[in-house]
This record gives sequence, structure tokens and C-alpha cells, in this order.
Amino acid sequence: LILVVLLASLVDACEYQTRDGTCYGKNLREKFFYFAPNFINVNHGSFGAVAKPVHKKQTELFLQQEAYPDTWFRKQMYDLIYDSRALIANFIQATVSD
Repeated sequence: LILVVLLASLVDACEYQTRDGTCYGKNLREKFFYFAPNFINVNHGSFGAVAKPVHKKQTELFLQQEAYPDTWFRKQMYDLIYDSRALIANFIQATVSD
């Protein structure tokens, strides 16, 4: 019980926040995930819980692929892969070919 009270006080204090000011804990969960209100997850990484912004982008890309499958698989997909590699390379200070 003491541990629960201590943890609750940390969450209420909003010691840790995202860049947009969202407090970690329940606020972050409600803003960025689709979990049911009565569901408490311990580790969502194993089951692929996807954040709302990621889900939105996945859906957008899926609809692009469905609208023009030939163009998607012959050109668009490769352009997006290259762009992703370039962003990651820049982030880790590497070249795209690495």
C-alpha cells in the first residue's frame, strides 16, 4: 500500500512530461493509446500496442497502397523506404548506405 501511495504521488506530481506537456501515466495513456479505460497494461511492447499517431500514419499508408497498388509497390514504397533511411541516418549520424 505504501508503494502504491508513493507511485501515485509521483504520477500526480507530473515530474515527467512529453515535449507537448502531457504528463506520463494515465494522461499519456489516454492521449496516445486506445486501451480500454478499465485496462491496466504492464508491458504493451510484447503485444504491439500502437500509439495513436503511429496508427494514424499506418492507416494513411495502407489507404495509399490500396488506392494505387501498382504505383505503391513499384515506386512509392521504395521512395518512402529511402526517405526513412535518410531520416534515421541523419539521426544516428551515419550515411544512408550504411
